[in-house]
Amino acid sequence: MRLITISREYGAGGGEVAIRLTRALGWGLLDRELLHRPAQIEHVSDAELEAIDEQAVSVADRFRLDPPHQRYIHGLSEAARQAAAQGNAVLVGRGSHHLVGEAPDAFHPRTFRVRLVAPMPIRLRRVMELQWLAEEPARKRIAESDDRRRRFYQDYFQTDWSDPLGYDITVNSGRLGASAVDLVAIAADRAWERRGPA
Repeated sequence: MRLITISREYGAGGGEVAIRLTRALGWGLLDRELLHRPAQIEHVSDAELEAIDEQAVSVADRFRLDPPHQRYIHGLSEAARQAAAQGNAVLVGRGSHHLVGEAPDAFHPRTFRVRLVAPMPIRLRRVMELQWLAEEPARKRIAESDDRRRRFYQDYFQTDWSDPLGYDITVNSGRLGASAVDLVAIAADRAWERRGPA
């Protein structure tokens, strides 16, 4: 029952790496699906959870009786628990490496936690190409995304999103390109061999 979780900087190609990794391993992928499952579990619309996806908790929500962020994190935790029980999946974003670690029947030795980073020029180029943005709007979007994810991790998990000690490996996808997939697959396999049976 093995899992790989991927945390990524905006523009570091996390989605592409995850897709290639799941194809190489023949595993399942939970990226946007990691958001849709909580919506089903909590019986709320995808749109309601998308509005708070990877966002810090708002001041107003902190004082609500039934705040949406509690349903969001409960749904995410349950989706991660189900993925951990099933195994052989790649989970992208949304603090999935924390969610798996918090799931009561998660297989801790079987989870490999990856953080993807890339130099700013490469992130800028990717965002400009994918989002059809000029350089300054792309730079602003990257800064906003980094800040939003940093606050999300702080609010929900009380951790520093960029702390390398929170991951098994940090991979510079900007410099490695397509070989980042091979590196993650090999490193995960070696880690699982070293850790032995769960």
